[in-house]
Amino acid sequence: MSILARIQHLFTGGGSLGIVAPITPAPNALTGGERAGACTREELEALLDSRAAALGLTTDWRDSAQELLHLLGLDDSLARRWQLAETLGYEGNFAEITHLNRWLHCALLEVLAEHGGRLPESLRPVDPAGQQ
Repeated sequence: MSILARIQHLFTGGGSLGIVAPITPAPNALTGGERAGACTREELEALLDSRAAALGLTTDWRDSAQELLHLLGLDDSLARRWQLAETLGYEGNFAEITHLNRWLHCALLEVLAEHGGRLPESLRPVDPAGQQ
């Protein structure tokens, strides 16, 4: 089952960890708009660097899942990282936080590149009122 198929399965009744309540991300260019075509790693890095500069952030998003989530305006808590890892198909030990973070970082960059630097709707948390 592909990553996107797993995500769709989870959001259409396939289950989840249910560790955290849904959250609403801060609006930004990387999480808004329609699905874009794939981009290269270089294009994605330029987009993320541009976002960090526009926000005035000095972040280590290239090496840190937490910093990448922060740059995207998403909750970077451990519970949310567990939830995202499960959604994206992580099959390792959730107690091995360092391994989970490395895996999640790579998976997020892959998903962002596949979607032209935009976070897919299926990965965006929804608030309890159903608004994004």
